[in-house]
Amino acid sequence: MTETPKNYRSKYRLTVFFASILFVGLGLSMNQVFAMGDAPSTCLNRYDGPIVSFAINNGSNTFNPIANPGVVFNVNTGSSYDVTFVIHTSNMSSQNNTSLGTTWYHDDVFAFADGHCMPDSKTTTILPNQDVTLNETLTNPHPGYYSQSVFFATFSTLSNPVTYNVQWIDSSSAPQNLQAMVTSSSKIHLSWTTPANNGGSEITGYQIESSTDAGSTWSTMDENTGSTTTTYYDTELNPSTTYTYRVSAINGMGTSSPSNTATASTPSDVTITSSPTELVATTISSSQINLSWTTPTDDGGSEITGYDVERSPDNGNTWYSVISNTGNNNATYNDAGLSQSTTYTYRVSTINGIGTGSPSNTASETTSTSTSGIVLNNIQSTSGSTTLSSNRIMLSDFDVGTDNNRLLVVGVSADRSHVNSITFGGIPLTKKVGSFYNNDAEFWYLDNPTGNGAIVVTMNGKTSTVVGAYSFSGVNQTNPIPTKAVRHNVNSNSPTISLTTKFANDWVIDLPSIYGGSTIGSSTCTQQWDVNMPSAITGASSSKIVPTQSVINCKWTTNSADFWDDVAIEIKALP
Repeated sequence: MTETPKNYRSKYRLTVFFASILFVGLGLSMNQVFAMGDAPSTCLNRYDGPIVSFAINNGSNTFNPIANPGVVFNVNTGSSYDVTFVIHTSNMSSQNNTSLGTTWYHDDVFAFADGHCMPDSKTTTILPNQDVTLNETLTNPHPGYYSQSVFFATFSTLSNPVTYNVQWIDSSSAPQNLQAMVTSSSKIHLSWTTPANNGGSEITGYQIESSTDAGSTWSTMDENTGSTTTTYYDTELNPSTTYTYRVSAINGMGTSSPSNTATASTPSDVTITSSPTELVATTISSSQINLSWTTPTDDGGSEITGYDVERSPDNGNTWYSVISNTGNNNATYNDAGLSQSTTYTYRVSTINGIGTGSPSNTASETTSTSTSGIVLNNIQSTSGSTTLSSNRIMLSDFDVGTDNNRLLVVGVSADRSHVNSITFGGIPLTKKVGSFYNNDAEFWYLDNPTGNGAIVVTMNGKTSTVVGAYSFSGVNQTNPIPTKAVRHNVNSNSPTISLTTKFANDWVIDLPSIYGGSTIGSSTCTQQWDVNMPSAITGASSSKIVPTQSVINCKWTTNSADFWDDVAIEIKALP
């Protein structure tokens, strides 16, 4: 038997004594429970060292709690997760030798502090300056646990353990009180209440299913709404058809069991819609009249998809189509490019899936006499997507008018690229202002253009683009655009821009550019175009005549606040 020198045995006993005090004290302070398992003193010829790497895998993602102390991840309460960590042993054992020995670590994964000799308290296979890899599969320590804090430490890192947090979650319980209500022969509105129990994880969306055979077979209408909204519209339905629905909740764990079912039947009496009512015409300027009306009370059992706007220059004796289909159900329209001091009469008809209904009441209004010197002769917009091989978009036939001192202004809104060049009838335009912090917004211009021609916009690359053009007359040709303004946001909200005019009787026009998941409207200046390309870009523009030098704010309202850029310019009138 080898005899241990007396002074070494005393040092060893003292080390074990203080280590035990440290271990028990730390275990009690960190867990407030009784420490179990192997004490450090029970590990033969112990090699201490830090945890140098630590990986957690919950079945779908890997986490590193050393790089991200206290990292939080989700695990199903009925499942498990894996940890793999490496202890790097010291150069000398606790007994000041380099013989085979053990190492020790400490954890509280099962809700109590636990010590572990490695490989065990009696087997000595560990060497100095060695990486010891340990793998564990861990389960929920208690059926009632939803949130659990865990730490791992070695003897040398008890005061600085590796920590992480487990969210033990279940699938949500089912949504409740599903109801289905028919709103037309092609639309059914669904509503429900949130699940009583979200399973310990926030609900992020809902799955919507429908059936036309009373629930014998189901089809998925929306895999994940991506919203916590508890309403849904099922559209483009067939008339005289019975539909059955069910809804499931989605959380971080997955999809819940379905709700109760709800049934509704679409009617068969689909007809032409009734007429719009309360048509009102309002003079905006010497070249613009704005229209507004009330939507029909009866859509004929088919969703309203647009309006046919007509105009008469002779008090209703002859009619001309201003726009045959607005392509939206907005109950407003701005008619620009009119002659000054002229009376126009209007009527509006509704369009649904069956066709065009009968006209509304008529409304007449007279454009004002121009006092600013500037007249808006024409306005036109379009939208489309460019590719790397075809990076152009155009307004094929734009008339700049015949009055004197003309100015062509082209506004471009895009989501992924900027403008390379713009031409009118082959003549290049000049860029006045641009902003591309979130989305691209640019104004380009051309002095004294003539005739009709194509406006060709060449983008720098693949992008979705909204293009609009203004044609003015009565513009100062020496300094047509004296002022510009640029703005973008860094927190999602509604577009707004401010410009201080330098001269009286000028025009201000703005150009917001926002992500196409947001629609905008309700402009404080007069809306001229507003085009939404879903999931791509929304581009719009508004204008305002400014009789005196002043600060002009052009603001829009979004249905879903997002990130935008906005530019504005002042158009100078002739003296």
